[in-house]
Amino acid sequence: MTETTKFLRNWQVILGQLLAQVSDRMTGLGLIWVVTEKFGENWVTWYLVIGGLPHLLLSPVSARVIRKVGAILTVISSDLIRFLLFFAATFTLRTVTGTQDLMLIFLLIFISNCFAALFNPAILTLPLELEHGTRVQGLTAQLSTVTSLVTVIGPLLGMLCFQQFGLQGLFLITSFSYLLSGVLTWTLRHKTSFVAPPQGEIPQNILQTLKNNPLVSTMLFIFLLMNLLLSPLQVQMPYLAKNAFSGSFNALAGMEMALGFGIFIGGLVLSFYSIKTRELRWTWYFLVAIGLFFLSFQLLDVLPFGLLDSLPLRLGPLAFMGVFMGLANILIINIFQSHPKTEHVPNIMSLVNLISVAAVPVSLIGVGLLQTVTTIPSIGLGCGIILMGICLLSFFPFNLWGKKLF
Repeated sequence: MTETTKFLRNWQVILGQLLAQVSDRMTGLGLIWVVTEKFGENWVTWYLVIGGLPHLLLSPVSARVIRKVGAILTVISSDLIRFLLFFAATFTLRTVTGTQDLMLIFLLIFISNCFAALFNPAILTLPLELEHGTRVQGLTAQLSTVTSLVTVIGPLLGMLCFQQFGLQGLFLITSFSYLLSGVLTWTLRHKTSFVAPPQGEIPQNILQTLKNNPLVSTMLFIFLLMNLLLSPLQVQMPYLAKNAFSGSFNALAGMEMALGFGIFIGGLVLSFYSIKTRELRWTWYFLVAIGLFFLSFQLLDVLPFGLLDSLPLRLGPLAFMGVFMGLANILIINIFQSHPKTEHVPNIMSLVNLISVAAVPVSLIGVGLLQTVTTIPSIGLGCGIILMGICLLSFFPFNLWGKKLF
């Protein structure tokens, strides 16, 4: 296969995922707004819980499915089934009223996220079927860049489209985006290198994978701790916008976009320039940089002379932290893809998906409890200090278990 053919093939996948993820983000925003407006803020918590439950329940199942049928067929099936689901929901929404709306939304998000629980680890495994060697890192970076770009443009497009077309319009847009994504990926199904592993080589469960890969186990644990400690930002940024910047929505949007844009830039760098040696050492550097800029963001709360009120001082650390988050996330995923045995990768990606989805609500529950005894800035500063310590101390397990990569 020529380089041009590979380039076009990969961009088919990237374009499909951009359409599907932007539409999914738009619809998620619309659903949260409808739940909030019609049924109250308390129901949003249940919406998030119901949406996260399939990822917890199907984490072991998703790995088995990917190993059996391959990542690309899992991605295609998940996209096409969600097309049918949202297409049907578009017309069903017209026939329900009152609390039936809420039941339909909860049922829709639960079933949709059942297939998202299969899709998410499959899309992280897919580069292994489409590329080889250092090119795996490049495709992983490109797919990650799509996800980070969605965090920037998804909410903006969601508000515009929701105002213009309503929830039914968002459902219809999302359904056809999933259809197009599935069709684009379907055309590549005969161009993958997937070979189902012999039955004897398939790990029986996730615990076996963790036992056989101590470096991966350590990195997953650090990945979990980082997600838990960074999650309070989702509360801290609205808090700052309200209390430090006179309730300015623009301040909140600016902080969200600074972080998202930084992540996008980090992914973009590795989309065109691969790190081919000492990947774990570079990962450690990036983790330390994340901890440093996160702590810098928190220390602005204790600076004198009213510097707390300076929005540019807040945006700088967030943007740089985002850049290093984008770089670190891609290298971590690439290590998970390339260095364990191939049959272990679906198990690992299932855990990555579970941590990414579950860490936020668990962390925010903890933040809610801590708010009864202390302030949000104090919680953020504590998280910053702990995160900086974890990033520095990760040097020792990385050097112990991953000496060849370090």
